Amino acid sequence: MSTLTEAITDQKTDTGHFKLSSPELTGLDLLRYVHVAGTIDSIATVLSDLGAKMKVR
Repeated sequence: MSTLTEAITDQKTDTGHFKLSSPELTGLDLLRYVHVAGTIDSIATVLSDLGAKMKVR
C-alpha cells in the first residue's frame, strides 16, 4: 500500500457502510495508541494474529 487511502476501504452491509483498515494500519494504530489499546499482552496477541495477513515490502 502506498497511501493511507489505500489502507482504508469502505465495506457495505445490509444496514449501511463502514470503514475497514488494513492489517498493517491496524497494527500501527495498536502501537501508536498503546495507552488506550489495552495491555501489552492483548496487543501482542492481536499483532500475532494479524501477522499472517500483513504484507511485507
